[in-house]
Amino acid sequence: MNSLPVFIFQSFFLHIFLFLKHWYVSSFYLFTKILSDLLEDLDRFFAIKITLFHLFSPLYQDYSFVGYILGPIFRSFLLLSGIIIYAILISIFTILFFFWCSFPAFIIYQSIFAR
Repeated sequence: MNSLPVFIFQSFFLHIFLFLKHWYVSSFYLFTKILSDLLEDLDRFFAIKITLFHLFSPLYQDYSFVGYILGPIFRSFLLLSGIIIYAILISIFTILFFFWCSFPAFIIYQSIFAR
C-alpha cells in the first residue's frame, strides 16, 4: 500500500510530466496545424507547384506574342512573391515556437535570480 509521501512524490512528477507534454508536444502540434492551415489557404492564391509547372505557358491561354511575353513575367513574380511570403511565415512561426519553448525556462530563471 502506498503511503502519502509516495503519492505526493508521484503526483508531483506526474503533473510536471503532463505540463511538459502539454506545453511542448501539444503546442508543437498546434503551431504546425495553424501554420499548415495558413499555408494551405495561401496556396489557393499562389499555387506554387502549378505556377512552376506552367511558368512558360501563356497567361490565361492568350497565345499571342504579348501573352507569351507577359505570362512568364507575371508567373515568375507570383512564384517569387509566394516563396518569399512562405519563407517569412515559416520563419515567424519558428521564432514564435522557440520563444514559446523558452518561456518556462525564462520564468524559472526569473523566479530564482530576480532581485
